[in-house]
Amino acid sequence: MTGGGADYCFECVGMASLVHEAYAACRKGWGKTIMLGVDHPGSKVSINSNDVLFQGKTLMGSIFGGLKPKTDV
Repeated sequence: MTGGGADYCFECVGMASLVHEAYAACRKGWGKTIMLGVDHPGSKVSINSNDVLFQGKTLMGSIFGGLKPKTDV
């Protein structure tokens, strides 16, 4: 459908198990997976280190859309 993966994938449910699926759906070279949902405290996300090194993808978290209260409010 996307011809090589999505540029951006958002995991909004809050399940660590779904982060891997979102990461796998991202385009090699510049795809970004953004975690928005909240899982149970202590939950771990496991990504193969070779995938991170050789596929050029980014995994990042976001809270409040990147709001910086001191400067934005």
